[in-house]
Amino acid sequence: MPSAPSIQCPICKENFRSTDTIYSTTCGHAFHSFCIVDWRTRCTECPICRSYYNILHKLFLTFDVNAIDESVVKDLQSKLLRYEHKVERLQEKCTMTHEEMLKLNVSKIVLQEQYKEALDIIKQMQEQNEWLLSQNKEKAKENEVNSETLKIMEQKVSELSVEKIRLQGLLDQYDGMELESSVKSHNNEPHKMKTNNDTEDVSARSEEDSNDIDINNCTEIFNVFVKDFPFCYVCYPMAEVIANFASLLDVALAPADVRNVRIVEQRYVNHRLPDKVSLVVELRSLQAKIDFLNNKTNAQKHPDYKSVMIYECMDDGAVGSLLGYQDGIIKDATFPNNSWGKCQAMAAEDNFDSKHENGKGNLSLTVTDA
Repeated sequence: MPSAPSIQCPICKENFRSTDTIYSTTCGHAFHSFCIVDWRTRCTECPICRSYYNILHKLFLTFDVNAIDESVVKDLQSKLLRYEHKVERLQEKCTMTHEEMLKLNVSKIVLQEQYKEALDIIKQMQEQNEWLLSQNKEKAKENEVNSETLKIMEQKVSELSVEKIRLQGLLDQYDGMELESSVKSHNNEPHKMKTNNDTEDVSARSEEDSNDIDINNCTEIFNVFVKDFPFCYVCYPMAEVIANFASLLDVALAPADVRNVRIVEQRYVNHRLPDKVSLVVELRSLQAKIDFLNNKTNAQKHPDYKSVMIYECMDDGAVGSLLGYQDGIIKDATFPNNSWGKCQAMAAEDNFDSKHENGKGNLSLTVTDA
């Protein structure tokens, strides 16, 4: 197919069409009528060759309407291809979008189900939370009641501990009374003993009798009376309390060195707990008692124990035991001269003299009542 001539206006660069009005200058160049008229208002020279012209000639051109411009066809074909590619891409995007929409719909359905489940769980948790709050309130009330009960029980335990210590003291007194009765029965038995001065026979007799009554078994000799001891420090076991108190007095005393501790005051259930009490401390050795008495003034150095007073102590049962020991053992041994006075048992191999009170062969046991 022949291609149509491509004639353009030099001014607007557009092809001439059969419907356009075309003029030419005297130099032979052709232009659109409106283009050259507009140009002439500004300049009288030809836009192409720049020659002067004063006359315009109208041209009558005939175009083949059936002619096709190949450039136009190529341009249209390229545009068509571009648009087809765009359509394909859009179709692909549409397909992908449709698939994504399907996936999103599925996800939406799943999320809706999860949302319903979450709402159910939240509702259950709210109900459980309300139940737990009610339980917490009930537990708080129970804790208050238990706290009051615990305080009452602690007070009862403290009272029972005091009562236990008191009963233990009574039991120890009863044991002391039995010891005294055994000493008296021992004193009433006839003693057959040679009157010679054979020290070996006397020492053997002394050891045999000491198996029945030993001064170390008279625990009351090692008693210490502690007055105005703060009741707030009284707790079980009392041996540890006394050991701690002894450490404040600079006395090396272990809980095992304390045989027993009893409170002198009687405690009744309905009475108020006292601020201070008196204690009878039974020690296991005479040296511990001596250290206790020698360092008793150290209690004044501590604010909580300023009012505490410490005395040498022995109850009536211990006094009776000591008298029985004096009559039954000392008198029959190598101490013929012995006496009792001012709560003190004294014995000597010869006539007792104050100058020999601490001398060799003399024996002196002193008891002080609190």
